[in-house]
Order: sequence, then structure tokens, then C-alpha cells
Amino acid sequence: MKDFSSRVMTLRDYLGKTQAEFAIDIGVTHGYIAKVETGRGSFSRKLVNRISNKFRVNILWLETGEGRMIKEEEGIRESRPPYQSSGGDSSESMATLIPKAIEILESKGVYSQALAANINAFLQAVRSEKENLARLAAFEKRGGSKDEVPAAIAADPKIE
Repeated sequence: MKDFSSRVMTLRDYLGKTQAEFAIDIGVTHGYIAKVETGRGSFSRKLVNRISNKFRVNILWLETGEGRMIKEEEGIRESRPPYQSSGGDSSESMATLIPKAIEILESKGVYSQALAANINAFLQAVRSEKENLARLAAFEKRGGSKDEVPAAIAADPKIE
């Protein structure tokens, strides 16, 4: 990519956000995003880190255009969704885990709070994965390059 401003626009387009929505997400004004995208402003190191953490953006890509736009997490290069069992018969393990989870949740003890928090985090991760797949499909439909997204997602056969 040519410059920082075009990478910011590409990222915002990939996320499917308007300048105003993106600004709210990262805690700046709409005008500030407009300045950055027209080359009249830049992001502080703190803001670059916030964007990287919130949207899993590769800092090197955002600053220089090198590498992939979205970070690839170590150990998550397999094609299976993160919520599937990595081995054995997943239906068998679910058959034993679900009753135990229900029992813990019904106990309303300390462990039930922790389990509920983990279940909520899991559900958020599943929703986030679905949203990312939808964003990727829309991004590619608009002509975005697969070089700008992780290979594991770009090679996903579910995306046409």
C-alpha cells in the first residue's frame, strides 16, 4: 500500500465502518479520521496500539504496509473453528461437559460466576468470528485483496 492514509481507509473499509463509526470505536473525532485519511494527520503510538488490540491489526502493516493487515495468532492456523474439539469425538465430550456445566451454573457459587464469564467470552468469540467472516466476504466483494487478510481466513472455502 502506498501510504498510511490509504492503509487506514483500507482497514476501515475492511471493517465495514464509516469514518464516524471508526472514530467512535477508537476514541477520536470524525474530523480527526478525515484528516488522517486525507494525509493531513497521523496516529500516535498509543492510538496505533489501541487499533491493533481492538481489531487485531498488524502494527507493521499499519505503519509501513509490510506483512498482512490482520494478525495471525500463533496456533490458530488450523481450519477448524476454535469452538470445536481438537481431538476425539466432540459429541461425546459435549455430552459429558454440558451436564457438568449446567450443574456448576445452577450451584450459583464462585465457580458458576467464572463459568458464566467463560461462556459469555466464548459466545462473544463465536459472534466475532461470524462478523469477521461476513466482513471479509463484503471486503472481497468490494474488490479488497486477499493479500491484506490472513491466509487462514482467505483460504476458507465457506467464503465465495
